[in-house]
Amino acid sequence: MRSFLLAFAVVALTGLCQAQEVDVNASALYTSPNAGSEMINVSFMYDEPGFTASDIDGEIVPGTFTITSNGFLGTNTITGGGEIGGAYLPFGDPYADEIDLNVSPADGVLTLGADTLSFNWFSCWSAVCTAAFGQSWVAEQAVLPTQSSLVTLVAVPEGAGSLPMSLLALGAMSAAYYWRRKSENVRITELNQA
Repeated sequence: MRSFLLAFAVVALTGLCQAQEVDVNASALYTSPNAGSEMINVSFMYDEPGFTASDIDGEIVPGTFTITSNGFLGTNTITGGGEIGGAYLPFGDPYADEIDLNVSPADGVLTLGADTLSFNWFSCWSAVCTAAFGQSWVAEQAVLPTQSSLVTLVAVPEGAGSLPMSLLALGAMSAAYYWRRKSENVRITELNQA
C-alpha cells in the first residue's frame, strides 16, 4: 500500500511540472526603395516543452496561429507557420519569397519579453519582390525591417491549478508516512511482547 501511495504522489507531482504556454505577437515592416512597404503581423500561442517523454518538443497550439500581411507582395499572400523548424518559423508566398521569424528557442523555451524575436527576409525570387528591391537573393538579408515582438507567459487555464495537485501529493505522501510509522509501531510492539 505504501508503494502505491508513493507512486500516486509522484504522479500528482508530475502534474505540477506541466508545460507552460506563451503568447507570441510579432510584426515587421519592410520598406523597399521601389515599391512601398510590406507589413507582416504574426500571432500564436506556443506550448513549451514539458518534462514527460511524450512532450519533449514545444509546438504552436493548434488553432491559435494567425498571420496577416499587406503591401507590395499583396494582401494576405504570405502564409506558413504551424511548426518551428530549428530556430525559425518560415513564412512564404507561392512565388518562393520567404520571410522567417527567428525564435531561437533554447531547448524549446522562448525568451520572454519585448523584442526577443526578429524577422529575416530569407529569399526574394518573385518578379514583384525583385522589382521592389532591384535584386533577388537567397539566404541573406538584403533589407532590414522595422520590427517588434512581445512574448508573454499565459496564466494557467481553469481546472489545471496546482493547489489541488499539491494537496493530492501531500495527502498521498502523508498517508505513506503514516502507514510506515504504523507498521514500525506494530513491529516494535511485537518485539516487546516476545
